[in-house]
Amino acid sequence: MSGINVAANPSLPIFRPTEEVDAMLFLDSIAKPGEVVLSSFETGNVLPAWTSTRVVIGHGPETVGLSELQPRVDAFFNEETADELRKSLLEEFGVTYVFWGPSERELGNWNLSKTPFLQEIYQEDNYSLFLFIP
Repeated sequence: MSGINVAANPSLPIFRPTEEVDAMLFLDSIAKPGEVVLSSFETGNVLPAWTSTRVVIGHGPETVGLSELQPRVDAFFNEETADELRKSLLEEFGVTYVFWGPSERELGNWNLSKTPFLQEIYQEDNYSLFLFIP
């Protein structure tokens, strides 16, 4: 009976917005297996299911040091964080791409498209992907 209820009321985390899946599929079409993506915990939890990439934080039990990493990743998306700290985090974890959707926007009002070391390579509806230029 609970399966029927879930199917009758599609919502996160079971059902993903079409626009989010499209962004993930685009990423999978360009990313090399194992490349690293920075995103919110919520996005990082599902991204590896749709792509051949790895994430900085995601599936709780599989993220070593999550309690230390979560605040650093959250701060990345906060407008008050210095660009030097952002760039340092990307370099430290070998990040190639940054995913920017509703979950990431909830972490802060920072506009990634105005950052000199991030190049927007995908934008559709509320989802963008950025390439990190070290």
